[in-house]
Amino acid sequence: MGGEPPCGLTGSQAPFFCIFSALAPCVSFGLMMPRDLCFPSSSRIRMPLTSRGPLKHRLSEQFSGLWYVVSMVSDCKVFLGKKDHLLMSSRTIRAMPGGNLSVHMEFPRADGCHQLDAEYLRVGSEGHFRVPALGYLDVRVADTDYDTFAVLYIYKELEGALSTMVQLYSRTQEASPQAAKAFQDFYPTVGLPNDMMVMLPKSDVCSSAGKEAS
Repeated sequence: MGGEPPCGLTGSQAPFFCIFSALAPCVSFGLMMPRDLCFPSSSRIRMPLTSRGPLKHRLSEQFSGLWYVVSMVSDCKVFLGKKDHLLMSSRTIRAMPGGNLSVHMEFPRADGCHQLDAEYLRVGSEGHFRVPALGYLDVRVADTDYDTFAVLYIYKELEGALSTMVQLYSRTQEASPQAAKAFQDFYPTVGLPNDMMVMLPKSDVCSSAGKEAS
């Protein structure tokens, strides 16, 4: 690399963007991660996913509001190397024209609360998106009751390297037994084993007090 900044970035954001790669499937933001950090698997199957019931018309409005990412599972080596040090993050979702979603993300870190924004672009049916800014080819709301939990499936391909992530969203920082069961029942169906899963600890870094302190 010859002294080149990590992940090919310059400036103060470089360390954060590199570490953030642990939070998404070999992320992201169009960055070129080394090919060996993610690995394709024959068990990855791109298939239509179904929810607990028919996804409501205008899902973007039903899905809006604050969510916490309370658990996740992924086959990305970056994620697997850092998953035991990750903390609970949040998503604030706002409905956009055409069924798109504007998503504000907050990630607690040792050096403060890091914030990112991305637009989830609707692809055809309700609950199906792509996110070019994050390199996500396929994002699906696999299961949700809208009021308490959602299970999100994320699929990414970069230079031939594939990775899969499943995230459990909860309206509160304590996922219900129903939510946990929906998550645990789903991720094995896309080939992700239990040892790739982590329950994320709470953090107040991104609370109002935490932001002021940082």
